[in-house]
Amino acid sequence: MKISIIGASGKVGLETTRLLAEQNDFIEHINVILYSPNNAKKITGFLQDLEESLLIRNKSFANNINFLSTSDIHCIQNSDLIIISAGLFATQDEKKQFAARDISGRDIQSIKNLSLISNICKNIKKLSPLSTVIIITNQSDVLSAKARKILNKQPVYGLGCYIDTIRFKNIFIKEAEQEDISLQIHDIQAYILGYHNKYLFLDQNTFKINYSIKNIEQLIAKSIDKTILRGKEISDLQKDTHTPHLNSGSSKLPAAALFNIIKAYTQPNENIQIPLNRLLTLNEKELIGDIPNSSAQLICNIKQRDIIPVSMHFSLNNINKIRTGANFIGQELQKLEKQAFFNTKERSK
Repeated sequence: MKISIIGASGKVGLETTRLLAEQNDFIEHINVILYSPNNAKKITGFLQDLEESLLIRNKSFANNINFLSTSDIHCIQNSDLIIISAGLFATQDEKKQFAARDISGRDIQSIKNLSLISNICKNIKKLSPLSTVIIITNQSDVLSAKARKILNKQPVYGLGCYIDTIRFKNIFIKEAEQEDISLQIHDIQAYILGYHNKYLFLDQNTFKINYSIKNIEQLIAKSIDKTILRGKEISDLQKDTHTPHLNSGSSKLPAAALFNIIKAYTQPNENIQIPLNRLLTLNEKELIGDIPNSSAQLICNIKQRDIIPVSMHFSLNNINKIRTGANFIGQELQKLEKQAFFNTKERSK
């Protein structure tokens, strides 16, 4: 089986590579293409350094995995699974240019990534038209919708609420500790769904906990609010005081999520059920109605060589949350496409 990671020289790509190289329980052999247009040597050096670090710890390296670091995009040809972790980051000048319109800097960042994802997907369509694609580049919901426009019928999934689900459980456990209730991660079954932004929600139909908690609704609401802010909190904490303008986003958790996805997708007798940005099923469409891009972060079952949507039923409240979030994503994509088109015209003058 062939897995390609596009943008493999970034923090998430390298951490995912480390997790893959250090595992010792893969049964099925896989080929992992680590693609970076400019930093393939960085990946090669990382792999060699990692191999020697495992030797000193008396551990094996890359059990049943063949790694290839490359700057040749043609190496992704005929991949089974392609993961896009590539991202461009706005310069200080670009942030200043857009500051009047968007002080957060998200617009210019999204515009740059929109063009990047478009170009990557055009190459995927040409070189690997039968592959399944997973996007982790932010904003993953917007970029997944853009990717589907280019890749047509190729299955596209966006990472986001899987990460939010883990964060929610961790936060909920810490909030419960304030009530003198001791919980472990396996004590909680929960899925954060919707969108990887402020429009996420907890699916109450699948929420189960092994303990009776009196003020559980308040704990859930407080934990969801903290989950929405957690990504920015981690990013701000990791900023380097000497270079505060550099990207400092989360990388360990997204990489761990990708490792679990790759393991379930490539190995026999492994499967996980997680939320990913995906197209609605027919039953979900009938329940929710028409929404922009017909997609949301909903439950999928991942097993060897397959990602299968798990059709869901929602309360009216959660249906309205999906509709609101979908409209926001649709407007955001439309706005970004117009701005990207404007920037292209300006550069061509």
